[in-house]
Amino acid sequence: MLKSILRIQGTKILSKKEQQNVTGGNSCNSYNGPSCFGPMPGCASCARWQALPLEYKNCAFVDVSCAEN
Repeated sequence: MLKSILRIQGTKILSKKEQQNVTGGNSCNSYNGPSCFGPMPGCASCARWQALPLEYKNCAFVDVSCAEN
């Protein structure tokens, strides 16, 4: 199955050197909010996570219950 995934049309196989230069599409360097959201002790509320700008929503741990609201 892996070989069939690697043969998806329009994809490029990256060399080891190219793989080392891959960076993520979103940077959390400028995020300085809570590290977790949800009903756990010490975490910020789900409402605070929902109020975050979209680019920062993946910068912290989030309880699944926050996404259900």
